[in-house]
Amino acid sequence: MMVKSISNEKLDKLEKLDLSKRVFNTEAVMYSFDKDKVLKRFYNNEGTVFSNKLFTINELIDKKDVIGIRELVMPDRLVTVDKMVIGYLMPYVKGINFRDVIEDDYFSVSDKLNYLKQIGIILERMKNVRNTTNINDFYLNDLHESNFMLNSDTNSINVVDMDSCKINGNLPFVSKYLSTVGNLVYFSKYEQINQGFLAGGCFKPSENTDLFCYTIMILNYIFGIDVNRLSIHEFYACMEYLYKQGISDDLVSKLCYIYTEVDNINLYEYLEEFKYVVPKCRSYLKGNK
Repeated sequence: MMVKSISNEKLDKLEKLDLSKRVFNTEAVMYSFDKDKVLKRFYNNEGTVFSNKLFTINELIDKKDVIGIRELVMPDRLVTVDKMVIGYLMPYVKGINFRDVIEDDYFSVSDKLNYLKQIGIILERMKNVRNTTNINDFYLNDLHESNFMLNSDTNSINVVDMDSCKINGNLPFVSKYLSTVGNLVYFSKYEQINQGFLAGGCFKPSENTDLFCYTIMILNYIFGIDVNRLSIHEFYACMEYLYKQGISDDLVSKLCYIYTEVDNINLYEYLEEFKYVVPKCRSYLKGNK
């Protein structure tokens, strides 16, 4: 176990990291640490959820070289104060939260689609890890816009908050788009779990759940709304709109996989088709409820 011990005096002198106003971090506070690092300090440092966090962080530290995906911002080491673990260190990423990128008209449609494509490629690389190593249950799990950063130095996407991922038998954590109050409960390919209350997760992380979240992210961008909150009827109204906008029947069918028993697919190779879609879903839905 790699550990960095610091004093209470040093902890008190650390500056909080300036996060996007669109990012709500309810489990921890972030500090700048020695210029090129970030300290994530958890509010709660006891109980099942925290123990699961420690296990997950240690697995990520131990398996970092085996995983070998540079876009993943991995933990460096745990941090202790008075021999008590308070959080962990990770590399500092200079950049913009992806949620802000999506909302900012400064970035072109081509830019945004390119960044979404990069996320799909990261998921493909994680699939390769599952297929070629003994880490066969490695998923992002809590996959949503705020858990990605646009790296200003490389103009590429990084994944942050890796401590909520699924790896090596840990308990599933809460995931923004994987909720039992949504449409997922109607489809058996999304496996509900009984032990979710232990760490918050409601569904067993899988390739289908990660690709569901990725597809929701893509559609959220296209329509400018939270597509995950739509009824299935409203969702299919959105699909009808895309078809009328010139999106191919093949791609519309693939988007619809998320609400069928067909395995979801990684859509990153198809994103260019969305380049000329006009996002008018809000007004379109009003006339199709």
